Amino acid sequence: MSNKSNGGILKAAEPFACGGTAATFASCVIHPIDLAKVRMQLFGQMNPGKPIPSFPTIISNIVKTDGISGIYKGVDAAIGRQMVYGTARIGLHRSFSDILVQRNEGKPINFLAKTLSGMASGSIAVVSELPLTSHWFDCNPIPWHLLLKEETTKMYLML
Repeated sequence: MSNKSNGGILKAAEPFACGGTAATFASCVIHPIDLAKVRMQLFGQMNPGKPIPSFPTIISNIVKTDGISGIYKGVDAAIGRQMVYGTARIGLHRSFSDILVQRNEGKPINFLAKTLSGMASGSIAVVSELPLTSHWFDCNPIPWHLLLKEETTKMYLML
């Protein structure tokens, strides 16, 4: 291959690489917050009428029981999802938008075109991710029955 064709491939891959990297990094940053949110929701469902512990309380209890790495439990699944879904969603949106700008004679595209580009890229990205997530849920249903066991509920009850 010539340098010209390599440059074209790299240019086409750029929005996917940058988008996937950004989505993965964002997922790593937000994961502790999302983990605390889920635990707060579970606490509220499992303890109706009791006040839900605050975000700092949840995070500090996780760190006390599991160490600092405890706030990153499950981050591997979040990263895997973003490496597929985030990469496809952001990369396709940029690619679709670039094509629409070319068809619009180099002028910026309007809000409707941006919206349709986002909807199309999101739809395709979800379909590309489905084999990963749907297979996992089919093979490993959420073990709600485990939440009834004392060892598991202690983690959510903050005892």
